[in-house]
Amino acid sequence: MSEIYNGGDGNETRQRNIKYAIEYAERCLHIDREQNNQEGLSSSLNTIAGLYLMHGEPVNAKKYIDEALLIETKLNRSSSLAVRYGLASEVYLKLGETQKALDFADKALQLDSLDNSIAKTAVRRSQKAAILIE
Repeated sequence: MSEIYNGGDGNETRQRNIKYAIEYAERCLHIDREQNNQEGLSSSLNTIAGLYLMHGEPVNAKKYIDEALLIETKLNRSSSLAVRYGLASEVYLKLGETQKALDFADKALQLDSLDNSIAKTAVRRSQKAAILIE
Protein backbone atom coordinates (compact mmCIF):
# COMPACT_ATOMS: atom_id res chain seq x y z
CA MET A 1 0.00 0.00 0.00
CA SER A 2 2.91 2.38 0.58
CA GLU A 3 3.46 2.75 -3.15
CA ILE A 4 -0.08 4.12 -3.43
CA TYR A 5 0.46 7.06 -1.11
CA ASN A 6 4.20 7.62 -1.56
CA GLY A 7 4.17 7.78 -5.35
CA GLY A 8 3.77 10.83 -7.54
CA ASP A 9 5.09 14.37 -7.54
CA GLY A 10 4.09 17.22 -5.30
CA ASN A 11 1.83 17.60 -2.34
CA GLU A 12 -1.42 17.53 -4.36
CA THR A 13 -0.57 14.14 -5.84
CA ARG A 14 0.51 12.85 -2.45
CA GLN A 15 -2.76 13.96 -0.84
CA ARG A 16 -4.79 12.37 -3.64
CA ASN A 17 -2.81 9.14 -3.27
CA ILE A 18 -3.43 9.10 0.47
CA LYS A 19 -7.16 9.34 -0.23
CA TYR A 20 -6.87 6.32 -2.55
CA ALA A 21 -4.95 4.46 0.15
CA ILE A 22 -7.69 5.25 2.67
CA GLU A 23 -10.32 3.90 0.28
CA TYR A 24 -8.31 0.70 -0.19
CA ALA A 25 -7.75 0.31 3.55
CA GLU A 26 -11.48 0.84 4.17
CA ARG A 27 -12.18 -2.10 1.85
CA CYS A 28 -9.73 -4.22 3.86
CA LEU A 29 -11.46 -3.08 7.05
CA HIS A 30 -14.83 -4.15 5.64
CA ILE A 31 -13.47 -7.63 4.87
CA ASP A 32 -11.96 -7.91 8.36
CA ARG A 33 -15.33 -6.98 9.89
CA GLU A 34 -17.19 -9.51 7.71
CA GLN A 35 -14.77 -12.26 8.73
CA ASN A 36 -14.64 -11.13 12.37
CA ASN A 37 -10.84 -11.11 12.04
CA GLN A 38 -9.88 -9.18 15.18
CA GLU A 39 -6.14 -9.12 14.45
CA GLY A 40 -6.77 -7.89 10.91
CA LEU A 41 -9.36 -5.44 12.14
CA SER A 42 -6.92 -3.89 14.60
CA SER A 43 -4.28 -3.64 11.90
CA SER A 44 -6.67 -2.11 9.34
CA LEU A 45 -7.94 0.41 11.87
CA ASN A 46 -4.37 1.36 12.74
CA THR A 47 -3.50 1.78 9.05
CA ILE A 48 -6.52 4.00 8.41
CA ALA A 49 -5.78 6.10 11.49
CA GLY A 50 -2.21 6.61 10.28
CA LEU A 51 -3.38 7.58 6.81
CA TYR A 52 -5.87 10.10 8.17
CA LEU A 53 -3.13 11.54 10.36
CA MET A 54 -0.87 11.87 7.31
CA HIS A 55 -3.74 13.54 5.47
CA GLY A 56 -4.04 16.12 8.25
CA GLU A 57 -7.29 14.76 9.66
CA PRO A 58 -6.57 13.83 13.28
CA VAL A 59 -10.28 13.91 14.23
CA ASN A 60 -10.96 11.09 11.77
CA ALA A 61 -7.78 9.31 12.83
CA LYS A 62 -8.95 9.35 16.45
CA LYS A 63 -12.09 7.33 15.69
CA TYR A 64 -10.04 4.56 14.13
CA ILE A 65 -7.19 4.43 16.61
CA ASP A 66 -9.58 4.42 19.56
CA GLU A 67 -11.35 1.37 18.15
CA ALA A 68 -8.02 -0.33 17.41
CA LEU A 69 -6.96 0.26 21.04
CA LEU A 70 -10.15 -1.37 22.34
CA ILE A 71 -9.61 -4.43 20.18
CA GLU A 72 -5.89 -4.72 20.88
CA THR A 73 -6.47 -4.41 24.63
CA LYS A 74 -8.81 -7.42 24.44
CA LEU A 75 -6.35 -9.38 22.28
CA ASN A 76 -3.57 -8.62 24.80
CA ARG A 77 -0.74 -8.60 22.24
CA SER A 78 1.78 -6.31 23.91
CA SER A 79 3.86 -5.56 20.83
CA SER A 80 0.83 -4.59 18.73
CA LEU A 81 -0.69 -2.68 21.62
CA ALA A 82 2.52 -0.65 21.93
CA VAL A 83 2.23 0.27 18.24
CA ARG A 84 -1.39 1.35 18.75
CA TYR A 85 -0.43 3.41 21.81
CA GLY A 86 2.34 5.05 19.81
CA LEU A 87 0.00 6.10 17.03
CA ALA A 88 -2.63 7.21 19.54
CA SER A 89 0.02 9.43 21.09
CA GLU A 90 0.65 11.11 17.74
CA VAL A 91 -3.07 11.51 17.04
CA TYR A 92 -3.83 13.06 20.40
CA LEU A 93 -0.84 15.38 20.10
CA LYS A 94 -2.21 16.67 16.80
CA LEU A 95 -5.58 17.16 18.51
CA GLY A 96 -3.86 19.35 21.11
CA GLU A 97 -4.46 16.87 23.94
CA THR A 98 -0.89 16.90 25.22
CA GLN A 99 -1.44 15.05 28.49
CA LYS A 100 -3.33 12.24 26.79
CA ALA A 101 -0.61 12.04 24.12
CA LEU A 102 2.00 11.79 26.85
CA ASP A 103 0.01 9.08 28.66
CA PHE A 104 -0.16 6.99 25.49
CA ALA A 105 3.56 7.52 24.82
CA ASP A 106 4.32 6.35 28.37
CA LYS A 107 2.19 3.22 27.87
CA ALA A 108 3.94 2.47 24.58
CA LEU A 109 7.35 2.95 26.19
CA GLN A 110 6.41 0.70 29.10
CA LEU A 111 5.31 -2.12 26.79
CA ASP A 112 8.26 -1.77 24.43
CA SER A 113 10.65 -1.78 27.40
CA LEU A 114 9.47 -5.30 28.23
CA ASP A 115 11.11 -6.53 25.00
CA ASN A 116 14.49 -5.10 26.04
CA SER A 117 14.73 -3.62 22.55
CA ILE A 118 16.99 -0.59 22.47
CA ALA A 119 15.57 0.46 19.09
CA LYS A 120 11.94 0.31 20.21
CA THR A 121 12.56 2.18 23.44
CA ALA A 122 14.60 4.80 21.57
CA VAL A 123 11.65 5.44 19.26
CA ARG A 124 9.29 5.78 22.23
CA ARG A 125 11.67 8.07 24.11
CA SER A 126 11.96 10.27 21.01
CA GLN A 127 8.20 10.30 20.70
CA LYS A 128 7.87 11.33 24.33
CA ALA A 129 10.49 14.05 23.91
CA ALA A 130 8.61 15.47 20.92
CA ILE A 131 5.50 15.76 23.07
CA LEU A 132 7.35 17.46 25.92
CA ILE A 133 8.93 19.95 23.51
CA GLU A 134 5.55 20.79 21.97
